[in-house]
Amino acid sequence: MAKDREDDSAAPSLAQQMASVAELIGKGVSQGINEASTKYGPIRQVPITQYHPKTPLNPQGLKEDQRPQLTRRYFQNGFAMLPDRLTDEQRVLLNKLRPGTYLDRRIDVRERYPEGGGQNIVDISYNNLTIEQRLEMKSVVKNLTDMLQQIVAEQAVAA
Repeated sequence: MAKDREDDSAAPSLAQQMASVAELIGKGVSQGINEASTKYGPIRQVPITQYHPKTPLNPQGLKEDQRPQLTRRYFQNGFAMLPDRLTDEQRVLLNKLRPGTYLDRRIDVRERYPEGGGQNIVDISYNNLTIEQRLEMKSVVKNLTDMLQQIVAEQAVAA
């Protein structure tokens, strides 16, 4: 039994094993960073004023003033449509909207003129209270972009 204890004490402890693994990982990471910096050069620091992240809504990473601007304020079923949540294509299509009923009277587009001036307001409304109404809309339009494309196409035919 005493011999078993001597063999156990000769083996490295769990803490020693973890320390050696951590040291190996640290050496590997630092070696990788050194190799990458010699191969590609130092990492360029970009000031926040020059940083323009690419997102699904802004895939080119354009500044806000370089993107299409909305000419009016838009609401979809009573909820404001925020410009930073719209793609460039959706912005262009929204600016083309004219008041009327579209897609077999499923979608109603109305324009309001606020008292005292300011931007005009466009309300886009359709029935979506029940599951059946939402499923019916889903069978007609896939998403907001598709809905706007269909409305603008219907406007072009009527003109």
